[in-house]
Amino acid sequence: MEMTPKSKQFNIVATDEEDFRHDANIVPVGASRKLMVMMVAVVSFLMALTSFATMYGTKAFAATDAMSGRARGHWIPTLLTDIAVYPGYAGGLLPRGRVTVRFEDDENELLMRYELEGLETNCKGCGIHIHEGESCEEAAGHYFNHSLYESSDDDPWLEAMYNSNEEGDASNALVVPTGGMGSKVTKNHAVVIHSQDGTRIGCGVLNNIFNINSMEANVGVYPGYDNVANKRIAPTGTARIMAFEDNVLRLRGTLDGLEPNCIKCGLHIHAGLLSCNTTETIGDHWYEEEEMAGDPWVAQKATYTSDAKGHTKFAFYVYNGFDYENNIDHVLVIHGSDGTRIGCGVIKPRESSKI
Repeated sequence: MEMTPKSKQFNIVATDEEDFRHDANIVPVGASRKLMVMMVAVVSFLMALTSFATMYGTKAFAATDAMSGRARGHWIPTLLTDIAVYPGYAGGLLPRGRVTVRFEDDENELLMRYELEGLETNCKGCGIHIHEGESCEEAAGHYFNHSLYESSDDDPWLEAMYNSNEEGDASNALVVPTGGMGSKVTKNHAVVIHSQDGTRIGCGVLNNIFNINSMEANVGVYPGYDNVANKRIAPTGTARIMAFEDNVLRLRGTLDGLEPNCIKCGLHIHAGLLSCNTTETIGDHWYEEEEMAGDPWVAQKATYTSDAKGHTKFAFYVYNGFDYENNIDHVLVIHGSDGTRIGCGVIKPRESSKI
């Protein structure tokens, strides 16, 4: 498995022309006519450049915030590290690979994705943790909010484990509560990989990455769902999906026409391709069953919560074992509180987008 560092690469995403039209209307009080002419010229140039990008399907233009890792839509920057042998370890194993970390909007949970090799074979329930130290030479103890988790028995990292196979490889994702320790304070901390007996065998220090590809699904009523008999529940809206370079997905969007007050109801990519027209083609949850230990759409809390009017704004991360290309054309399914499938949309590439 080739682990070429990619932390300095960027995929730049074109922004919507409407953003520039909005900005063009903001003119400082008392601005001179010359300044206004200059501003209009700049805006015209940016609009033309955006139109060019849209016409040719390029991703060559960036919204200002994209380079800083705060692309519009308020997604939290992804942290990445490449794993190498822990300093001073001489036990014969050669851990290597990559770990990525991203946070939910409230930064109370993180999703850690790892792809490792050179581990102890058949290591079951072995530790993978973020540590307090900002170097592998001085990694120190587990990094968490000690004011929230006062006892060492409450340490959220005690449940953060990986399982390796007979070849010493491990690839999966896990969710860990952070207690508000978000991306800004977690950056530059060490990730430590442990063997079965707790020995520190691998380490890397977290830094930022921002590579993404964008998809979307326009949601409508699920085929055969009787929305008249079911209080006129008729889901509509758009889900936008970002695929990062480590294949973790970020799903976010706005939906209406849902069941009112649906708490933690399911929103999943399913195995079906190209169409929401018939129930026979939609299938079950879409994930890499040979790689994943269980259904990630359940384990990684892929849900939404609607208000009393059946409206929701949702955002979450999930890793289903497939890359960008292998999620395109699959269907996104919206569930009601009892698990009934009430909405569906086909996932398509989003060539020119505001994230």
